[in-house]
Amino acid sequence: MAEKEQLERLTRSIEEWNLWREQYSILQPDLNGAFLYEAKLREVNLSRANLNSINLSYADLSGADLGSANLRYADLRYANLSNADLSRTDLSRSNLMEANLSGAGLMYTNLRSVNLRSTNLSRADLSRADLDEADLSHTRMWGTILGELNLSSVKGLEMVPCGTITLEH
Repeated sequence: MAEKEQLERLTRSIEEWNLWREQYSILQPDLNGAFLYEAKLREVNLSRANLNSINLSYADLSGADLGSANLRYADLRYANLSNADLSRTDLSRSNLMEANLSGAGLMYTNLRSVNLRSTNLSRADLSRADLDEADLSHTRMWGTILGELNLSSVKGLEMVPCGTITLEH
């Protein structure tokens, strides 16, 4: 269950939240199971936070820092995560259907069994991410970096628009 005081602080002011995170940098916020549907969280610092089973569908998290966060089983459908840092984040079994991840940093991210159907991954960096059993059906991947990946168990690659994938070594 999400920490009530932390959830109130987050929904009150992003500036206050980010300042609080700077002051208490070793703290790992617990927003487990929180309902933040349509939340306006641009450039929020949620790094290392426990966001397990959180509902962030339709939320604006553009430019957010979600590095090393726990987002297992999260609902991020239609969320705006453009230019967000999701490196080393655990997104396993999350739903990111039709989310905007353009320009996002997803290096070393756990995307096992994630629903990425119809997601915008243009210009995102997925280097060394774990995409085991992820569904990429109809995903837009113009300029996406897929360095050092095993794509053998990825679902829906045949439904990614032709000519949109960039492979780097």
